[in-house]
Amino acid sequence: MVVTHPDQDHAEGLAPILEYYPVGTLWMLRPWIYADQLIQHFPRMQSVATLQQRLRDDYPYIAELEKIAQKRGINIQEPFQGRKIGAFTVLTPSPARYGRLILRSDRTPQLAPGLGGALAGLVQPIKAMARMVRDGWGSERFSSEDTSVENEMSVVQWANIAGDNIVLTGDAGREGMTEAADHAPYEGLFLPGVQQFQVPHHGGRRIYRLRYVIVGSVSACVRWSQRAARPFTLSSALPRKIPTIPVTR
Repeated sequence: MVVTHPDQDHAEGLAPILEYYPVGTLWMLRPWIYADQLIQHFPRMQSVATLQQRLRDDYPYIAELEKIAQKRGINIQEPFQGRKIGAFTVLTPSPARYGRLILRSDRTPQLAPGLGGALAGLVQPIKAMARMVRDGWGSERFSSEDTSVENEMSVVQWANIAGDNIVLTGDAGREGMTEAADHAPYEGLFLPGVQQFQVPHHGGRRIYRLRYVIVGSVSACVRWSQRAARPFTLSSALPRKIPTIPVTR
């Protein structure tokens, strides 16, 4: 079982599966196991144990998965870049980038001076309010904003199965997919050439601009289309007959 990242919609539902079904290995990143390396950045945390508990409290859904796995004696492994999970190979995150993401997260305790900034606590609520207003008015343009830090923690994997290159992306944003694209050739994935591609974050507009993504029968992701031998146009990539589904917002 692979937990792509700690958000509720990707982790909470795995708890009953982990508890009641046979699972050989749980692949999941847990920020608190790096507390001894991170504590220097959190001056208000008096001990490693305190920081570990705070991070468990901040990431309750994966903390619950850890508890179930430990109770059932299920092995927990870290799905970092380069690890093999069955037929799949992890393209991102790297350990170094994951550590930086923990420090950048809004969920983690206050950073030491110089790492966060005195106004950081004010900026985030203002940005959140602006997003709420914009979303309420139904803006459907691709956003120039980055996705959340937790989404950027997503485990991106690829495999070649039955002759198709398959990429699973979780909710990874531009940063994560760029790291995946950079690392792909080192794992034997040369771009373009992805036949089955899971669009990140349910197709959310904050993930990509059109120049970053190919949609259609031959799929790829961040920057990967730019390496194609022929120019890409959206109309040429889409199937000839596109089914339509009525949507009410």
